[in-house]
Amino acid sequence: MRVLVLYNPSAGERRLDGAAIRALFEAEGYAVAWRDVKTHRVEAADADGVDLVVVAGGDGTVGKAVRVFAGMGIPLAIVPLGTANNTARSLGLGGDPFEIARAFASRTADCMERGLDVGTATGPWGARVFLESVGVGAVAELISVGAAADMGFAERQRFAREAPGAFLRTAPTRRWRLAVDGAPLPEALVLVEVLNMPLAGPGLPLDPGGAPDNGLLDVAYLRPGDRDALADWLDGPRTGWPAGIELVRGRHVAFDWEGGPLRIDDDFPDPPAGGAAHVEVTLAPQPMRALIPKPGGMP
Repeated sequence: MRVLVLYNPSAGERRLDGAAIRALFEAEGYAVAWRDVKTHRVEAADADGVDLVVVAGGDGTVGKAVRVFAGMGIPLAIVPLGTANNTARSLGLGGDPFEIARAFASRTADCMERGLDVGTATGPWGARVFLESVGVGAVAELISVGAAADMGFAERQRFAREAPGAFLRTAPTRRWRLAVDGAPLPEALVLVEVLNMPLAGPGLPLDPGGAPDNGLLDVAYLRPGDRDALADWLDGPRTGWPAGIELVRGRHVAFDWEGGPLRIDDDFPDPPAGGAAHVEVTLAPQPMRALIPKPGGMP
C-alpha cells in the first residue's frame, strides 16, 4: 500500500519529527511518498496511486490537503501538530501525536472511517473550498490580525487566550443581510461564523453541539447587546454554551459583504470595490473520508 505524508515542520511545538512518522508507516510495509508543505506545493498529482493521505500539521495544512484532494475519495488521516487543531479535535482526535500516527500506520486493526463535510464559498473570487468556517466580523478580524503577526507557539497560545475578549469589546457592528435557507437573520451583528465544526479560529468553541459530519452548516452570530457577555465568557473558563451566541442550522447561507475582513478558513479575499459583494456558502454533496482511531485503538 502507498501513503502520502504531508508534513509541516513548523507546526505547533514541533513535538514530532517527520522522520518518526515516516518510520512508522515504512515499518508497517507502506511505500511512503513524502512532502514537506513548506517547500512543496501540494497538487492533485501527488495522490496518484495513493491509498491514504496523512496530514501531519495544523489546521492550515489540513485545509491545504482538503482543497486539493476533496472529491478524490482518498481517506485522510490527521496527525495534529498545530496550535488549535480544530479539525482534529472536532473528529475526536487528541493526545500524543506519535500514538495517533502509530494507530493510523496499523489502520486495519486500530482505525475506522468518519465523514468530514467540505464546504464551498462562492463570491467575487469564484468558488473556494473550506473546511472549518466562513466568517465576517470580530472573529474574522481576530484571525486576520493573528495570521499577520509573527508569533511563536507560546505567543499564539497566549493570543488565543487573551485576544478574543478584547477584540469583541471594540468590534464594530455591521449589516450583512444574512439569510439561512432563505430565512433572514437579524441585520445588525458583531460577528457571523458559518461553521462546519464546533471550533473556529484559535480554538474558539462557538458551536459546542456541532459536528463535522452532520451535513449542515451551523451559523453562529452575535448581536451588539450580547458582546460583553460573550467577551466575559471568552475571558473565563469557556464552559457550557458560549454566552450571547445564537445559532441556526441550514444547508445554504447567503449574505452581502461590503467591507471588513472576510475569512474562508485561513484565506482572506480582497474586500469588494464599489458596493456589496454577494456571498453564498454550501456543503459538497459527498463528505471526505476521515480516518480516526477506534475506541481503545490507542494505548
